[in-house]
Amino acid sequence: SYGRILIFLSLDNETSITYFLFTMKNKWILFSYSIPATNAKARMRTWRRISATGAAQLKTGLQILPNREDLMENITWLIGEVNSLGGEAIALQCAQVEGMADQQIEQLFQAQVDPEFEQIQIEAKTLLTTADTLGDGGNVKELSATLRKLRKRCEAVRERDFFPSGAAAKTLKVLDSISERLRRPEQTEVSTARLDRSQ
Repeated sequence: SYGRILIFLSLDNETSITYFLFTMKNKWILFSYSIPATNAKARMRTWRRISATGAAQLKTGLQILPNREDLMENITWLIGEVNSLGGEAIALQCAQVEGMADQQIEQLFQAQVDPEFEQIQIEAKTLLTTADTLGDGGNVKELSATLRKLRKRCEAVRERDFFPSGAAAKTLKVLDSISERLRRPEQTEVSTARLDRSQ
């Protein structure tokens, strides 16, 4: 995408010219850091914090994120954290990455989160099949609690789903379907067969 800068030039009291200068907006944040190898715990802690932002790895030691204000704030904080540990860190904003199309970069992000969505779907579908009966109120209550935990996990992954491929929507559909079945346990057997055919 492009940004637009307005340039207004006044040649004299009666004549003026207006120019529109189009510039490419920065789409990506590149982040590179290094921490002394002697501080293994700090290196692992920093790596986990970077992973929590949803950053994708372009190359060893080079991470990338969409250029968003909240993500830039996170990276700025991480730079300070790395510096305090005796390491070095730098972040750059850029419009494109030479040698990689935007779609290729987006697929890196999708490859990180889509398997997590798929795992949630698998665990959700086993809730009903692992229960002996759904007629027992305590059993339904336990399954519902587990389902709520899966939904919470799904929402956490969605926060890192910067370029949705459809996996999140499919996961929510599965969770909603199972939630409905738990509210109506007498229809579980019929509904299970329908869900299996729809996947």
